[in-house]
Amino acid sequence: VVAGVAGLPAQGTVLGALPARLDRPNSIVPTGPHSFAVSAGGALLRLVLP
Repeated sequence: VVAGVAGLPAQGTVLGALPARLDRPNSIVPTGPHSFAVSAGGALLRLVLP
């Protein structure tokens, strides 16, 4: 589990403070130092790690 709570049913993409949810994440690619792009449901999200 990268974000959210394991075992909860997918109910769409919910962003913000944890517990956030990604709806059917199907790919993750690096986009630079400490950042990634994630495809989830119909959204393309950029994750930036500290």
